[in-house]
Amino acid sequence: MDLFLSARTFGTKNIWQGSGKFYKGRNPQHAFLSLVMNAAPFRQRGLGEQIGEWIEGEIKKDGQVRTIFSALHINNPGALQFWQKIGNQIISDPEAQTDTTVTYRSQNDI
Repeated sequence: MDLFLSARTFGTKNIWQGSGKFYKGRNPQHAFLSLVMNAAPFRQRGLGEQIGEWIEGEIKKDGQVRTIFSALHINNPGALQFWQKIGNQIISDPEAQTDTTVTYRSQNDI
């Protein structure tokens, strides 16, 4: 599922359900959210929470998914605070990624 409200406001990329094409054989109760972006001028306006609720609602339509996993960049404290505010829990120590970023794994039980 890809969603872009506008190239200048908000976007998501790649929400995969656990038994889907990209994660075949993994737990169908898991979804993986790989990227969510909110442009700086649109932060602190409640849009992120609305989009987070929309994403969760879309994932819940599957009927099987119980947990959403994602990776949170450690160098973005505002994003870390936001994701924790809407229910995500950090479940790992910092992890180096192949693209040289460093992330925490997180989960949100829905």
